[in-house]
Amino acid sequence: MDISGTNIKHITMFDRQYTPEKQAEGLAISQAIVYGHCDKCGFLSQCSTQGEAFQFPVFAWCMRRKVEILADMQKEET
Repeated sequence: MDISGTNIKHITMFDRQYTPEKQAEGLAISQAIVYGHCDKCGFLSQCSTQGEAFQFPVFAWCMRRKVEILADMQKEET
C-alpha cells in the first residue's frame, strides 16, 4: 500500500482473518503511529491508557484514514 503519495510501502501482517473494517482500522492506527500523527493527536493520552475500551472519535486522523482505506478496499473488489 503506497502511503499518501510517499512511495513508501507499508506492509502489515495480521495474525488471523479479520473483517475488512478491522483490517482497515489496524492499518490506519499503524500508519498514524509510524508517521507521527499520534504524537499530535489530542486523544493520545486516552488512547494509550484505555486500551480496547477506548472509542476513537470519527474525526481523529486514524479514523479518517480508516475510511479512506475501506474505500480503497472496496474499489479493489470491483
